[in-house]
Amino acid sequence: MSEKVRNWIGHGLVLLVFLVAVWMLLHELKDPDGKQYSAQVILQRLKSISTGQLLWALALTVFSYVVLFGYDVLALQSIGRSLPLWRVAIAAFVGHCCSFNFGAILGGSTVRYRLYSLWGLSAVDIVKLLLVLGVTFWVGALALAGAMFWWQPIHIPEKLQEAFAKFHLTFTSVQPLAPILIGIVILYLGLSFFNRRPLRIKGHELHLPSLRMAISQLIVASADFVVAASVLYVLLPKSVEISFAQFLSIYLLAIVGGVATHVPGGVGILELVVLSLVTSSQQAPVEKDALFASLLAFRVVYYLLPLFPALALLGAADVLTPQKHKASSPPASH
Repeated sequence: MSEKVRNWIGHGLVLLVFLVAVWMLLHELKDPDGKQYSAQVILQRLKSISTGQLLWALALTVFSYVVLFGYDVLALQSIGRSLPLWRVAIAAFVGHCCSFNFGAILGGSTVRYRLYSLWGLSAVDIVKLLLVLGVTFWVGALALAGAMFWWQPIHIPEKLQEAFAKFHLTFTSVQPLAPILIGIVILYLGLSFFNRRPLRIKGHELHLPSLRMAISQLIVASADFVVAASVLYVLLPKSVEISFAQFLSIYLLAIVGGVATHVPGGVGILELVVLSLVTSSQQAPVEKDALFASLLAFRVVYYLLPLFPALALLGAADVLTPQKHKASSPPASH
């Protein structure tokens, strides 16, 4: 099978997952009488979000993107390269904005390749940097999810329990996953401490970071998830009574699900997971239209608003970079 065919199949599967998620989301968005909520009702709920909630969400969004700067700082340190901090900040901000809105492969990786190649990094350096970014994300996600799933386990809705039962699985919560996730992180930290030899994967050498670097990855990525979850948490309607710890578990599951399915921005996945799990965690009925409006506001504040300055910075970086740098840089077509 050719690479082109495999790519088409991969894109087709991603599209299928997205369509299924949207279908399930529409199925969830019904009032107690079983009627679909109209766009007008959702818009009214959006207008009911207070100015104070929006200001908190905006402030936390700014703080979140400052935390995201740490990903690229650690990645450059890990591969032994250095750049002026303002360039790293631009690459981190633009890269994450594009990744959130267009997906890691089509957005974040392509944009970072463009910027870092303009600024003199080789293709090999950039591939290593992207690998470190991915590892940092997953180390933080697995560590924090493992801790939260153990401390504040998410109850699996009855419909999913029935689906698992067909495969002779009797999970009622995600707590059994916690030791596995934490074990993977401990293994990574242990290898970083004890094994100084590079790992060989498909003919390529992978140098493990020092224990100090691995712990730094864990801290930065964990802080990223906590602050990002806070943005959505402050936008939740007052009718939702849930602790931040409980909500963080749900948010982690939603974000990891979106990344794992490769749906750009986790569109549909994030909304479906948060809507269904928050609703099932409440004893009193939840106004789903209000909760969905909060999710839409989160997408606008955290994903869409930062995208406009990010695209402007991307264009400015391309125009203002000296021609001699561009001539010596690797091609940006990858």
